[in-house]
Amino acid sequence: MFDWVYVVLILIGVIGAFVFVSWAFVTIIEDIFEMRQIKKFSKDFKDAVKHSQPTWEDVKEIASTRGLTQSKIHYTIRKYYRDIMAGSEDDLSSHKELIKNYIDQYRKDEPFEGLPNEVRIHLERLRDQIDGNEHLLEPLTSQIKDLLNINKKEQKHQKYYTIGGFFVGLAGFAFAIYTSFIDPQIEPPEVSQSMSQNESANKTAQPTADAADD
Repeated sequence: MFDWVYVVLILIGVIGAFVFVSWAFVTIIEDIFEMRQIKKFSKDFKDAVKHSQPTWEDVKEIASTRGLTQSKIHYTIRKYYRDIMAGSEDDLSSHKELIKNYIDQYRKDEPFEGLPNEVRIHLERLRDQIDGNEHLLEPLTSQIKDLLNINKKEQKHQKYYTIGGFFVGLAGFAFAIYTSFIDPQIEPPEVSQSMSQNESANKTAQPTADAADD
């Protein structure tokens, strides 16, 4: 009966491990692919700004060829603007206003992109009520997006912690199954002590027996 229990446990563990590893593999591949696409877009964007000064529509077209949405490229554009302000992108400094215009166009096109639907509904209603003063919502919207980005990063870290913890647990489970099929070769302490006492008694009794025979 216990053999069947072990077999069932092993099968459950193998199936669970396969499903989890498949999910982890796909997730990691997707993250790596997205990071590569963002890196490629970053180079495309910098080259395009230096050589052709594209419009915002052109920039969105470039992003679409990399499979990226506006929200995915928004951070890259803001990063370049930050680097220009910090003086670390001298070759783009002459295009500062153009890049700032991209940021403004993004906020105008998709002011609430990336926000949860339940939040967007309230912000859209509020925007309709303050018609002509939509810019007043920008600080609030930016702060919410920053908080969401922080939350996404924490969730990504938790995801990798979960993957690592699963493999540690799987290793412990495999070791427990392995040891359950091995008979212990070490004798209990009380048995070993009893055998040692018997051996000592036999050695003591042996000379006495030999003397009696003589």
